[in-house]
Amino acid sequence: MTLPLFPELTAPKEKPPPQARHGHLSSVVVRPLPSRKTYSVLWLCLYFPDLVIESLTPGDERPCLVVAGEGGAARVVGLNTRARQAGVSTDMRLSSALALVKAPSLCRRDSARERACLAAAADAGMDFTGRVSVLPGEGLLLEVRGSLRLFGGLDVLKAQVLERMEGLGLTAMAAVAPTPLAAQWLARMGDEKPVTNPANLPGRLGRLPLAPLRLNDKTRRSMAGIGLRRLADLLRLPRDGIARRWGNDVLNGLDRALGRAPDPRICWRGQLRFHDHMLLPAETRNADHLMQAAQRMLEKLHRFLRRHDSQVEWLELGCHHHRRETSRLRLRLLGGSSDPKHLGRLLAIRMEALRLPEPVIELSLQSGPLRQAVAVSRGLFMEAGDSARKLDLLEQLRARLGDKRVFSLASRAVHHPEQGWCRSDPGGGGQAYPRDDRPLWLLAEPQPLKYTAGFQKVSGPERIETGWWQGRDIARDYYRVVSEDGRCLWIFHDRRGNHWFMHGLFG
Repeated sequence: MTLPLFPELTAPKEKPPPQARHGHLSSVVVRPLPSRKTYSVLWLCLYFPDLVIESLTPGDERPCLVVAGEGGAARVVGLNTRARQAGVSTDMRLSSALALVKAPSLCRRDSARERACLAAAADAGMDFTGRVSVLPGEGLLLEVRGSLRLFGGLDVLKAQVLERMEGLGLTAMAAVAPTPLAAQWLARMGDEKPVTNPANLPGRLGRLPLAPLRLNDKTRRSMAGIGLRRLADLLRLPRDGIARRWGNDVLNGLDRALGRAPDPRICWRGQLRFHDHMLLPAETRNADHLMQAAQRMLEKLHRFLRRHDSQVEWLELGCHHHRRETSRLRLRLLGGSSDPKHLGRLLAIRMEALRLPEPVIELSLQSGPLRQAVAVSRGLFMEAGDSARKLDLLEQLRARLGDKRVFSLASRAVHHPEQGWCRSDPGGGGQAYPRDDRPLWLLAEPQPLKYTAGFQKVSGPERIETGWWQGRDIARDYYRVVSEDGRCLWIFHDRRGNHWFMHGLFG
């Protein structure tokens, strides 16, 4: 027995109710009212066909190819208009593409940049609706039914969304449908005529080829072998036959596209940021007056952070002038904070060193992305712990001296001793030095030793031969020794030049 894809079209006729017998209560048959499925949602899909190239080279006039793979397996995964006009297409071998395009600009595919572009587009989409879903590597879905009246109708809303995407350097195909998957399929195929009536979905989707289903090669060949070219051909087949031949995934996709199965989508949660501005009652250069106004904005920031149970790690205070460019105070914290008093102290320290070109007429305060608040253990009388006090001191030193002048030392996982340490933010962020047989802080340059007599060896030798592939070839035997005056030194014998050098001192 075969089941049709649309069972309600071939449902058997109901039998008439049985006649009541004389002297008995008649049988009551309760028929449900005819159900009419209504859609309270409308999805706008933005498909970015050139996301791979537009995330790397916006506005590049040269033929540009984005490549994935290595050697002979390298293929073109993205290209701009100039390269397309020369006959290059996606999934073409790089060797074939180079035969068509002279001196193209070659780029490696950068998935991180693609994700950043989609994140920026999703943040922009949040200005039009609260329900935005990201299609990784492809585009966006926006549920716009509730925004139509606000923006003056579907056409106006769609035009504004496309204009915003164009401002981000993204070319979009836009399709509208009552289900997210139907909108996604239509956008992929470039069918941008809106579908607002669910009853029209089978007809509109039926015109599409089978490509939106993204079938594997075996299934695609099987369908082509029995003459299936479009979705309409597939919709005419019985459901059990489809499931038996090609599995339930094909049926599930059709049901979700036609609205017969649920298709939940994960909503985008943009990175929350705080932004506020304040017009001053009178222009001023006085730092105390400016900090009084800034403190009011910091109190608003504090309430905002409490609502979202968050902290900030980065702040920027803008001092706007009438004719000059905005003077900016940037504050980067070592740990997250939501304390308006602490933030105010740090900004006041930075304000002391700020030279204003002219009086300030307006202040603005904006934060970086928020981070989850971290609870701090305090004493019985709510006094701060030692670690919190140390962090506060370090942040005040950085605010007064500058971020680059207050730092910690950390080790790096390299063999070359000169490159074995780096600067890091104080208070953490770097690896602890893994070995105690090397000094953490080396001399700027190894100092030659005229003699080594009298040195008492503690450990060694440690042979290091590395860097030949980078042009910094070394061949050294390192020793930890104690000198005659009691200093603990790290010295080495240069096996290339047969000389001795001192490279560091132990504490």
